[in-house]
Amino acid sequence: MKVYNNQNVYEASIDRIKYMFDEFDNVLVAFSGGKDSGVLLNLCYDYAKKHNKLHKLSMYHLDYEAQYDYTTNFVTDCFLNNFQGIKKFWLCLPIAAQCAVSMYQDHWTPWDKDMIDIWARKMPENEYVINEDNVPFEFKKDTLDYDLQDKFGKWFSSKYGSTAVAIGIRSNESMNRYRTVNSRNNRMKKFKYELCDMIRGKMNIMTSNEYKNKNETECY
Repeated sequence: MKVYNNQNVYEASIDRIKYMFDEFDNVLVAFSGGKDSGVLLNLCYDYAKKHNKLHKLSMYHLDYEAQYDYTTNFVTDCFLNNFQGIKKFWLCLPIAAQCAVSMYQDHWTPWDKDMIDIWARKMPENEYVINEDNVPFEFKKDTLDYDLQDKFGKWFSSKYGSTAVAIGIRSNESMNRYRTVNSRNNRMKKFKYELCDMIRGKMNIMTSNEYKNKNETECY
């Protein structure tokens, strides 16, 4: 059930962003290169810059290799020319990504060195890229993409301290996205790092200790 209040979406977002910066050592924005995570990243950056907290803000991008040129160009511009003064991580790893265009395989592997001759594009070359040659945490080829993000988040929090991971989702885009943070049968795992999920005008925040005390099938 949606709960409405007397704030507009911007005001509610700023309140919740303030909470993250006040309560956690780090705020890590999951940046896909799309409009939702892009708005969230800008909101967090503007708040951190205004309150002298850029040292607490980080961003990461999971690169699927075969993605829209405009997305890659936008991500490149954001990493190289914008959002100065924060930590940045560009993940280019051979994960197992869902595949919806094949009749015989349910996933494909971006950035697979064995298939370099047919890569959709060259691997980015900049100081922020994490690939098989420099990955700082335990990684195995064909790790599921969401499991990879779990591993990255756990590594990040172990290195930099308590972390709120911010994810931008428009709940009115699809029922599946709305269900992601509202279904009581949510499949969310117990993370060792703190997790924040933002949906349109609403952010639900739970620390790892609070989540550990809840039933696994419950949604916060």
